Amino acid sequence: MSNSDNKELIDRYLVAYNSFDIDGMLALLSSGVRFENYSGGATH
Repeated sequence: MSNSDNKELIDRYLVAYNSFDIDGMLALLSSGVRFENYSGGATH
């Protein structure tokens, strides 16, 4: 994957993250990735 491909993927992830679009975020990740949200010392 080229640097421009990596940047595009990261940019797409950040747009989804900032839009609270969990499905959009997960669509960009490998199926083996486990998403966990840590906030204030707790997992959400």
